[in-house]
Amino acid sequence: MINKLAELKRILQPADIILTHGDSFISKTIQKVTNSYWNHAVMYIGNSQIIEADWGGVAITSIKRLREKPIKILRHKEVQKEDLEKLVNYAVEEHLGADYDFSQIAQLFWFYATGRRGDATEVGVKNRFICSELVGETYFKNGYVIALHMHPSWISPEIIDRSDRLRIVYESNRNV
Repeated sequence: MINKLAELKRILQPADIILTHGDSFISKTIQKVTNSYWNHAVMYIGNSQIIEADWGGVAITSIKRLREKPIKILRHKEVQKEDLEKLVNYAVEEHLGADYDFSQIAQLFWFYATGRRGDATEVGVKNRFICSELVGETYFKNGYVIALHMHPSWISPEIIDRSDRLRIVYESNRNV
């Protein structure tokens, strides 16, 4: 597991996607419903900061929060260097301060439980976000796909983890 902030800074580049694993009730529920170890997605924006959607809404926080957590760092295979800043700026300018989409979580849990997955139909409430949708929409709106034929509102940490559009930059030991 990465324990040193300096090592994280060395590995990360702007627009990297970071999957994390939490142990809260909702994190465990996401893990169970999606059948994935990873249950939270964030995007690195540079200067030791990440942008993420959690219960408090979309906010910028420090990568220090990730020091002791198992993480997986992914980088889009097709993103051009000149687009990294554009991706970061879009995430911050378009999403910072947006509310968390509690209704989308409920809808996705229902769809996963009933086997309805992969539909291109948008779920949730416009201008509210869950963690993986924030990441997925940022890439999608800038011309990069994480999952073919899937609207960003359907993307989960599991979908991000399995995407053939992303390559693994780093994966810490899992505390299973």
